[in-house]
Amino acid sequence: MTSMNYFNQKLSPFFKGSILVLAGLFIGKLLAMANNVILARYLHAHDYGVILLGLSLFELANVPASSGVPSLLPKFIAEFRSKNQFNSINDIFLISLGSCLILSFLIAILVILSSNFISTIIFKVPELQSVLRILVFSIPLTVSSAIIISMFRGYELVKPRVFIQDILFPLLKILAFYFLFYFGLKLSAAYWSFLLANMVVFIFLLILLQKTFTLKFRFKVYTPDMNMHLIRLAWPMSLQSLLVIIYSQIDRVCLGYFLPPHYVGIYGAAYSITSMLI
Repeated sequence: MTSMNYFNQKLSPFFKGSILVLAGLFIGKLLAMANNVILARYLHAHDYGVILLGLSLFELANVPASSGVPSLLPKFIAEFRSKNQFNSINDIFLISLGSCLILSFLIAILVILSSNFISTIIFKVPELQSVLRILVFSIPLTVSSAIIISMFRGYELVKPRVFIQDILFPLLKILAFYFLFYFGLKLSAAYWSFLLANMVVFIFLLILLQKTFTLKFRFKVYTPDMNMHLIRLAWPMSLQSLLVIIYSQIDRVCLGYFLPPHYVGIYGAAYSITSMLI
Protein backbone atom coordinates (compact mmCIF):
# COMPACT_ATOMS: atom_id res chain seq x y z
CA MET A 1 0.00 0.00 0.00
CA THR A 2 2.89 2.32 0.84
CA SER A 3 4.60 1.63 -2.48
CA MET A 4 1.30 2.24 -4.30
CA ASN A 5 0.88 5.62 -2.58
CA TYR A 6 4.46 6.51 -3.49
CA PHE A 7 3.80 5.47 -7.10
CA ASN A 8 0.63 7.58 -7.25
CA GLN A 9 2.42 10.53 -5.66
CA LYS A 10 5.14 10.43 -8.30
CA LEU A 11 2.76 9.99 -11.23
CA SER A 12 0.23 12.59 -10.14
CA PRO A 13 2.27 15.64 -11.32
CA PHE A 14 2.99 13.84 -14.59
CA PHE A 15 -0.69 13.19 -15.33
CA LYS A 16 -1.77 16.66 -14.22
CA GLY A 17 0.88 18.23 -16.41
CA SER A 18 -0.05 16.01 -19.35
CA ILE A 19 -3.74 16.91 -19.07
CA LEU A 20 -2.89 20.61 -18.85
CA VAL A 21 -0.61 20.43 -21.91
CA LEU A 22 -3.24 18.47 -23.85
CA ALA A 23 -5.92 21.02 -22.95
CA GLY A 24 -3.61 23.86 -23.99
CA LEU A 25 -2.84 22.21 -27.32
CA PHE A 26 -6.52 21.61 -28.02
CA ILE A 27 -7.62 25.14 -27.10
CA GLY A 28 -4.63 26.60 -28.93
CA LYS A 29 -5.51 24.65 -32.08
CA LEU A 30 -9.11 25.85 -31.86
CA LEU A 31 -7.99 29.47 -31.49
CA ALA A 32 -5.44 29.11 -34.30
CA MET A 33 -8.15 27.68 -36.56
CA ALA A 34 -10.50 30.51 -35.53
CA ASN A 35 -7.79 33.05 -36.36
CA ASN A 36 -7.29 31.55 -39.82
CA VAL A 37 -11.02 31.40 -40.47
CA ILE A 38 -11.41 35.05 -39.39
CA LEU A 39 -8.55 36.13 -41.67
CA ALA A 40 -10.06 34.17 -44.55
CA ARG A 41 -13.49 35.69 -43.83
CA TYR A 42 -12.42 39.34 -43.71
CA LEU A 43 -9.53 39.43 -46.16
CA HIS A 44 -9.69 38.99 -49.91
CA ALA A 45 -8.45 35.59 -51.09
CA HIS A 46 -5.43 37.33 -52.66
CA ASP A 47 -4.47 39.12 -49.43
CA TYR A 48 -5.06 36.00 -47.35
CA GLY A 49 -2.80 34.05 -49.70
CA VAL A 50 -0.08 36.70 -49.38
CA ILE A 51 -0.14 36.62 -45.57
CA LEU A 52 -0.08 32.80 -45.54
CA LEU A 53 2.88 32.80 -47.89
CA GLY A 54 4.66 35.36 -45.71
CA LEU A 55 4.02 33.30 -42.58
CA SER A 56 5.36 30.17 -44.29
CA LEU A 57 8.60 31.96 -45.20
CA PHE A 58 8.76 33.36 -41.66
CA GLU A 59 8.54 29.82 -40.23
CA LEU A 60 11.38 28.70 -42.48
CA ALA A 61 13.57 31.63 -41.39
CA ASN A 62 12.71 31.12 -37.74
CA VAL A 63 14.20 27.61 -37.53
CA PRO A 64 17.89 28.46 -38.10
CA ALA A 65 17.49 31.47 -35.79
CA SER A 66 16.71 29.23 -32.82
CA SER A 67 19.24 26.55 -33.91
CA GLY A 68 17.41 23.83 -31.97
CA VAL A 69 18.46 25.37 -28.64
CA PRO A 70 14.96 25.62 -27.08
CA SER A 71 14.57 21.85 -27.46
CA LEU A 72 17.83 21.17 -25.60
CA LEU A 73 17.76 23.80 -22.88
CA PRO A 74 15.40 21.84 -20.54
CA LYS A 75 17.84 18.91 -20.66
CA PHE A 76 20.77 21.06 -19.50
CA ILE A 77 18.69 22.78 -16.82
CA ALA A 78 17.48 19.44 -15.44
CA GLU A 79 21.08 18.14 -15.30
CA PHE A 80 22.37 21.25 -13.54
CA ARG A 81 19.44 21.18 -11.10
CA SER A 82 20.24 17.58 -10.15
CA LYS A 83 23.80 18.67 -9.33
CA ASN A 84 22.72 21.94 -7.62
CA GLN A 85 24.78 23.90 -10.15
CA PHE A 86 22.50 26.93 -10.25
CA ASN A 87 25.18 29.29 -11.56
CA SER A 88 25.54 26.99 -14.57
CA ILE A 89 21.78 27.27 -15.18
CA ASN A 90 22.13 31.04 -15.24
CA ASP A 91 25.07 30.78 -17.66
CA ILE A 92 23.48 28.30 -20.08
CA PHE A 93 20.27 30.35 -20.20
CA LEU A 94 22.12 33.61 -20.92
CA ILE A 95 24.39 31.96 -23.49
CA SER A 96 21.40 30.42 -25.25
CA LEU A 97 19.48 33.69 -25.23
CA GLY A 98 22.40 35.85 -26.30
CA SER A 99 23.71 33.64 -29.11
CA CYS A 100 20.23 32.97 -30.55
CA LEU A 101 19.35 36.67 -30.39
CA ILE A 102 22.45 37.59 -32.40
CA LEU A 103 21.68 34.88 -34.94
CA SER A 104 18.02 35.90 -35.17
CA PHE A 105 18.93 39.55 -35.81
CA LEU A 106 21.37 38.49 -38.56
CA ILE A 107 18.70 36.33 -40.22
CA ALA A 108 16.14 39.12 -39.91
CA ILE A 109 18.54 41.55 -41.63
CA LEU A 110 19.23 38.97 -44.35
CA VAL A 111 15.49 38.51 -44.99
CA ILE A 112 14.93 42.28 -45.13
CA LEU A 113 17.77 42.73 -47.63
CA SER A 114 16.51 39.87 -49.80
CA SER A 115 12.77 40.64 -49.42
CA ASN A 116 12.58 42.46 -52.77
CA PHE A 117 14.23 39.55 -54.60
CA ILE A 118 12.02 36.98 -52.83
CA SER A 119 8.84 38.94 -53.51
CA THR A 120 9.28 40.20 -57.05
CA ILE A 121 11.67 37.68 -58.64
CA ILE A 122 10.85 34.36 -56.98
CA PHE A 123 7.14 34.66 -56.15
CA LYS A 124 6.23 37.66 -58.35
CA VAL A 125 4.05 39.10 -55.57
CA PRO A 126 5.21 42.68 -54.79
CA GLU A 127 2.92 42.95 -51.73
CA LEU A 128 4.88 40.14 -50.11
CA GLN A 129 7.83 42.47 -49.55
CA SER A 130 6.07 44.64 -46.96
CA VAL A 131 4.70 41.50 -45.25
CA LEU A 132 8.17 39.98 -44.89
CA ARG A 133 9.73 43.22 -43.67
CA ILE A 134 7.27 43.40 -40.77
CA LEU A 135 7.10 39.68 -39.95
CA VAL A 136 10.88 39.33 -39.58
CA PHE A 137 10.82 41.65 -36.57
CA SER A 138 9.02 38.80 -34.82
CA ILE A 139 11.99 36.44 -35.25
CA PRO A 140 13.98 37.74 -32.22
CA LEU A 141 10.74 37.83 -30.20
CA THR A 142 9.67 34.27 -31.01
CA VAL A 143 13.18 32.89 -30.46
CA SER A 144 13.50 34.67 -27.09
CA SER A 145 10.03 33.51 -26.04
CA ALA A 146 10.88 29.91 -26.96
CA ILE A 147 14.06 30.02 -24.86
CA ILE A 148 12.20 31.50 -21.87
CA ILE A 149 9.53 28.79 -22.21
CA SER A 150 12.36 26.21 -22.22
CA MET A 151 13.63 27.66 -18.95
CA PHE A 152 10.24 26.99 -17.35
CA ARG A 153 10.15 23.51 -18.87
CA GLY A 154 13.53 22.76 -17.32
CA TYR A 155 11.92 23.40 -13.94
CA GLU A 156 8.89 21.25 -14.87
CA LEU A 157 6.59 24.29 -15.08
CA VAL A 158 4.11 23.88 -17.94
CA LYS A 159 1.58 26.61 -17.13
CA PRO A 160 3.53 29.44 -18.85
CA ARG A 161 3.62 27.48 -22.08
CA VAL A 162 -0.06 26.50 -21.90
CA PHE A 163 -1.58 29.80 -20.83
CA ILE A 164 0.76 32.25 -22.57
CA GLN A 165 2.08 30.47 -25.67
CA ASP A 166 -0.77 28.09 -26.53
CA ILE A 167 -3.77 30.19 -25.51
CA LEU A 168 -2.86 33.87 -25.06
CA PHE A 169 -0.84 34.19 -28.30
CA PRO A 170 -3.58 33.11 -30.78
CA LEU A 171 -6.20 35.01 -28.75
CA LEU A 172 -4.14 38.20 -28.96
CA LYS A 173 -3.76 37.76 -32.72
CA ILE A 174 -7.54 37.60 -33.12
CA LEU A 175 -8.21 40.62 -30.91
CA ALA A 176 -5.45 42.70 -32.50
CA PHE A 177 -6.65 41.86 -36.01
CA TYR A 178 -10.23 42.90 -35.20
CA PHE A 179 -8.98 46.14 -33.67
CA LEU A 180 -6.74 47.04 -36.62
CA PHE A 181 -9.27 45.91 -39.22
CA TYR A 182 -11.92 48.10 -37.55
CA PHE A 183 -9.66 51.13 -38.12
CA GLY A 184 -9.45 50.44 -41.84
CA LEU A 185 -6.36 48.25 -42.22
CA LYS A 186 -6.68 45.22 -44.50
CA LEU A 187 -3.65 43.05 -45.31
CA SER A 188 -1.48 45.08 -42.94
CA ALA A 189 -3.87 44.27 -40.07
CA ALA A 190 -2.90 40.59 -40.40
CA TYR A 191 0.86 41.01 -40.16
CA TRP A 192 0.79 43.83 -37.61
CA SER A 193 -1.47 41.76 -35.34
CA PHE A 194 1.06 38.90 -35.57
CA LEU A 195 3.91 41.20 -34.55
CA LEU A 196 1.93 42.85 -31.73
CA ALA A 197 0.86 39.48 -30.31
CA ASN A 198 4.49 38.31 -30.26
CA MET A 199 5.56 41.51 -28.51
CA VAL A 200 2.93 41.15 -25.77
CA VAL A 201 3.72 37.44 -25.25
CA PHE A 202 7.44 38.19 -24.96
CA ILE A 203 6.81 40.94 -22.38
CA PHE A 204 4.53 38.66 -20.34
CA LEU A 205 7.11 35.86 -20.37
CA LEU A 206 9.95 38.20 -19.46
CA ILE A 207 8.03 39.59 -16.47
CA LEU A 208 7.09 36.08 -15.34
CA LEU A 209 10.70 34.93 -15.74
CA GLN A 210 11.97 37.73 -13.50
CA LYS A 211 9.34 37.01 -10.86
CA THR A 212 9.93 33.23 -10.88
CA PHE A 213 13.71 32.94 -11.01
CA THR A 214 16.66 34.77 -9.53
CA LEU A 215 18.75 35.44 -12.59
CA LYS A 216 21.79 37.66 -12.96
CA PHE A 217 21.03 39.27 -16.31
CA ARG A 218 24.07 40.15 -18.37
CA PHE A 219 24.83 39.85 -22.04
CA LYS A 220 26.70 36.60 -22.58
CA VAL A 221 27.13 34.63 -25.80
CA TYR A 222 30.17 32.42 -25.40
CA THR A 223 32.06 30.14 -23.04
CA PRO A 224 34.18 27.44 -24.76
CA ASP A 225 32.84 24.39 -22.92
CA MET A 226 29.14 25.23 -22.92
CA ASN A 227 28.93 26.58 -26.46
CA MET A 228 30.69 23.63 -28.08
CA HIS A 229 28.58 21.12 -26.16
CA LEU A 230 25.41 23.07 -26.97
CA ILE A 231 26.21 23.34 -30.69
CA ARG A 232 27.15 19.67 -30.95
CA LEU A 233 23.79 18.60 -29.55
CA ALA A 234 21.65 21.39 -31.04
CA TRP A 235 22.37 21.10 -34.75
CA PRO A 236 20.56 17.73 -35.22
CA MET A 237 17.52 19.21 -33.45
CA SER A 238 17.68 22.25 -35.71
CA LEU A 239 17.89 20.03 -38.79
CA GLN A 240 14.92 17.99 -37.60
CA SER A 241 12.87 21.16 -36.96
CA LEU A 242 13.78 22.49 -40.40
CA LEU A 243 12.63 19.28 -42.08
CA VAL A 244 9.35 19.35 -40.14
CA ILE A 245 8.73 22.99 -41.12
CA ILE A 246 9.59 22.28 -44.77
CA TYR A 247 7.21 19.33 -44.72
CA SER A 248 4.41 21.42 -43.21
CA GLN A 249 4.92 24.55 -45.35
CA ILE A 250 6.05 23.17 -48.70
CA ASP A 251 2.51 23.02 -50.07
CA ARG A 252 1.88 26.73 -49.53
CA VAL A 253 5.33 27.72 -50.80
CA CYS A 254 4.96 25.66 -53.98
CA LEU A 255 1.44 26.97 -54.59
CA GLY A 256 2.75 30.52 -54.13
CA TYR A 257 5.58 29.85 -56.59
CA PHE A 258 3.53 28.24 -59.35
CA LEU A 259 0.13 29.94 -58.92
CA PRO A 260 -1.27 33.38 -57.95
CA PRO A 261 -1.71 34.12 -54.21
CA HIS A 262 -5.50 33.71 -54.18
CA TYR A 263 -5.01 29.98 -54.76
CA VAL A 264 -2.83 29.89 -51.63
CA GLY A 265 -5.63 31.68 -49.78
CA ILE A 266 -8.33 29.25 -50.90
CA TYR A 267 -6.15 26.26 -50.08
CA GLY A 268 -5.15 27.73 -46.72
CA ALA A 269 -8.74 28.39 -45.70
CA ALA A 270 -9.78 24.83 -46.52
CA TYR A 271 -6.71 23.35 -44.83
CA SER A 272 -7.29 25.35 -41.64
CA ILE A 273 -10.72 23.78 -41.24
CA THR A 274 -9.82 20.21 -42.17
CA SER A 275 -6.54 20.16 -40.16
CA MET A 276 -8.56 20.32 -36.95
CA LEU A 277 -9.86 16.82 -37.69
CA ILE A 278 -6.28 15.53 -37.40
